[in-house]
Amino acid sequence: HLVAEELTEAYADTDLDKKNIAVVSAGKGAEHSRMGILNFSFWDWRRNATRLKQAGRGGVGTVFRDKKIKAIVIKNKNFTPAWSIEENKVAHLVTPKKVYLQNDNNQTKVIKNIIDRWKGNPDYVIEMMQDIQDESVSVQRSRTNIFFNRSIRWVEDIDNWGEEDYWASPLETMGHGAGDCEDYSIAKYMTLKLLGVPNEQMRLIYVRARIGGRSQAHMVLGFYQTPDAEPLILDNLIGEIRPASRRPDLDPVFSFNSEGLWVGDATQSRANPTARLSRWGRVLERMQREGLR
Repeated sequence: HLVAEELTEAYADTDLDKKNIAVVSAGKGAEHSRMGILNFSFWDWRRNATRLKQAGRGGVGTVFRDKKIKAIVIKNKNFTPAWSIEENKVAHLVTPKKVYLQNDNNQTKVIKNIIDRWKGNPDYVIEMMQDIQDESVSVQRSRTNIFFNRSIRWVEDIDNWGEEDYWASPLETMGHGAGDCEDYSIAKYMTLKLLGVPNEQMRLIYVRARIGGRSQAHMVLGFYQTPDAEPLILDNLIGEIRPASRRPDLDPVFSFNSEGLWVGDATQSRANPTARLSRWGRVLERMQREGLR
């Protein structure tokens, strides 16, 4: 397993590229057996680790060791993905009762459009959504939070986009494989919305976060079981989803979604969010063009 881990790290261009690497190797035990088997590695994004499966009848592992073959590395760059719409009907898998992408009758076309635009390995996200689409909302929240926290590198907007404050769509964020707090939160919000979580149960929350002894602007995603309920906080700074009362480091300022804007702890929307938040209006427009609204 050490060889598989080292070679996966060595041949992957980025963390996202690790899923394209497979290593075939034989352990030392094959030197002492006439029917040694092989180890086949794959990248498990859920566990963020290289894992192994063993197979190979006929003693091919022993042949590897006899021929002094330590390992063979396979890198998938140009093959048709296993989830290809044309081959495996991914549209059927991704759009059952819970998952809606937009009010377009031609769902296959919609998904193909999303995949074409999702430059940062869309299969990564599609696979995750397929895996959790029939799970409880609690599981969907947890897995979506883990997925984006592990898949996206924290990068300041000025370094990522050349602007001081740019709110990226999920397609843009995954295309770069990097983003800041707004990008994490927007990606989680849109993914859960696509999975069928009601819009009224989610709000992006602008907070002042106490980090390293100082207060700074930050954004998280809040899940509200009811409009006046204490929200659960999905954050890229802390992996565990906690109720707001267990996040004393966060001071909420206002919250919003695509339907409303709330100030402080108010339960009634006070304004049109796109009218008051120009960056939110612009990213909603981009998401609509990308087929994500």
